[in-house]
Amino acid sequence: MNLLLAKRVATPHVTSTENKAFLFRDRLFIKVQDRVVRIFLYDVLWVEAFDYYSKIITRHKGYLVTQTLKKLDDVLSVSPEMMRVHRSYMVNLKHIDEVGELFITINEQVLPISRVAKKELVARWQKI
Repeated sequence: MNLLLAKRVATPHVTSTENKAFLFRDRLFIKVQDRVVRIFLYDVLWVEAFDYYSKIITRHKGYLVTQTLKKLDDVLSVSPEMMRVHRSYMVNLKHIDEVGELFITINEQVLPISRVAKKELVARWQKI
């Protein structure tokens, strides 16, 4: 019994590459069910945390990805137009319609924004 337990502990944990998102220039490749889908970054409106998953909302469709928002933030933060504005939301700055005190509006959808992120958002928004 201990031998089986020792083998289980000694086995290295291998992270499957099939659930990872890859950024290639202006494109994001994500695994959706049994295929890999290409999404252009300019089509992404926002990314929303959904427990251990993330929802990527585009102009045409929404995708449920088996990655946390933190992991997607690591991939997408390289792009200057993508920004984490709340612990549960990352947005494409090019699609922001309105900025309120504690919210932003994208495509008639109201999304929360933290106070700290608002200052950075205004600074980055002026650079784009």
